[in-house]
Amino acid sequence: MAAGQAPTVIHQAIIQAPPAWGEVDILPSDRLLASRQEDVSIGRESRLRTALSAVADDYEHIVIDCPPNLGVLTTNALVAADSALIVTTSRESSVDGVSEMVTTIASVRSYYNPQLSLAGILLNQHREDRIDRRQWREFLQDSFGSFFLPDYIAEREYVAHAATNHRPFAANGKDHGIDLAFDRLVHALLPVEEVVR
Repeated sequence: MAAGQAPTVIHQAIIQAPPAWGEVDILPSDRLLASRQEDVSIGRESRLRTALSAVADDYEHIVIDCPPNLGVLTTNALVAADSALIVTTSRESSVDGVSEMVTTIASVRSYYNPQLSLAGILLNQHREDRIDRRQWREFLQDSFGSFFLPDYIAEREYVAHAATNHRPFAANGKDHGIDLAFDRLVHALLPVEEVVR
């Protein structure tokens, strides 16, 4: 925040993550946000973009994690974003959702945010040893071509355990495959000069 600038509500809501997460600030969500799904007021799609404009210059990157649905909260995130990463699983229901999300991104770009781009489609919790999962991965790859990121995040028990305990999994070579997958994801999403800094 610039010197002499009065703190906004969003500045006051931001908290610093525990040291294990590194230098990360968090703007926590709230269960009351669910009531926003019923919001029909004018400008509802731009509320998050308006709020984030007060802190946009304070950060190099802002990551907005969205619920797995196409409601008004996800629309708000897309209106506020520069790019969108679709995270899915190799199951039929999830694959259907990817097509809907791609259509939603195109609509948001047309009506609200012409700068919005699709960063890619990432497969999460994938198991290559399952025939059905492998077939859906191949379907996604055939359907979305270059937007489908070739590296997936494998299903691992210790990742689920870290999520349950709300802690980052240790990036210390405990699972070299997961570490490499996330490293390649960073390289795929960020310009080279930002990755090497």
